[in-house]
Amino acid sequence: MAKSLPMKWSASRANLLSACARRYAFQYVLGKGKDSELFDRSSMLVIDQGRWRPPRDLMVLTAKDVLRQRLIEAANGVLWSHDAMEATLERKLKLRIAEQYRQQEHLARRMGWDKIPQRRLSKAKLTDLVNDGMERLVAAEAHPLLCRILKGARDSEWLVPNSLQTVNVDGNKIYAAPDLIIREGRKWRLVRFSGDIFWRKPSALRQVELHAMLLWAQESEGLPNSPRKYKISRLGWNDGNWVLWSQHGSAKGRLGAKKLIANDVASMHQVARTMGPARDVDKLAYAQEMWRCRKCPYRWTCQGASNPIRSRLEQGAVEAANSRSQFAE
Repeated sequence: MAKSLPMKWSASRANLLSACARRYAFQYVLGKGKDSELFDRSSMLVIDQGRWRPPRDLMVLTAKDVLRQRLIEAANGVLWSHDAMEATLERKLKLRIAEQYRQQEHLARRMGWDKIPQRRLSKAKLTDLVNDGMERLVAAEAHPLLCRILKGARDSEWLVPNSLQTVNVDGNKIYAAPDLIIREGRKWRLVRFSGDIFWRKPSALRQVELHAMLLWAQESEGLPNSPRKYKISRLGWNDGNWVLWSQHGSAKGRLGAKKLIANDVASMHQVARTMGPARDVDKLAYAQEMWRCRKCPYRWTCQGASNPIRSRLEQGAVEAANSRSQFAE
């Protein structure tokens, strides 16, 4: 029997699976070879569709990218003016929006649609998004955690890791690199940037997810192994301000993160088993909350969004029939 490939885990993948097994399968399972981590060309189009976001969400992601870029260059003594920051933010955001629109045009041609799924963004709307992004970036300069770093302080030590760098945890590839690592005396602070947060304190589940950064750090070269050498932090945007939440690293937090990842990986394997060798996505459940379908990037091609009530009734009938047939056997 061929050994199964290791799973790839990230907090975003796990949350996607928890919200909707179908969307998870569209983005991370369909088109992937049984014995290969590579996707075929047509499946890449489906994967790209899963990354589509409303313009405001694209702004949040772009502002985070610019902040990380500033932190990287500040470590090399390169400081940015507000004009340079705004120009970079606008350029990157335009590129992101244009690429997404190009992908939507391509999908519309393949599907024979008369309209593109999303409208073109007006100049006024783009200006508003850039202004919102600049508000976040300028506010970061005043936050106690970042103000000295962004000024290139020589007596501080920090690192912006590669977000795509994985570590091996129990045979699986884990994406959990912090957005920023700061050395504070004998301890290291692992920081995750969050776009928009509703609560100043993360939920219990989010706190466990944040401790995955600790697993990443312990498996990375040049960083200490003891959980007590770390602080776990989230810097999130809330009501016009950056809000910092922190917790000391601990063996308990590390164990909690490992257990969470193990449970999530088991759920990912279950999705693959449910789909079967034919990778039949119709065997997977729709999202329980129909509002998720209204915001899903697959809503133009998935029946769960185009006809939510009928699709769930039909799925319920199929599941009931399958259940009765198994009982008869």
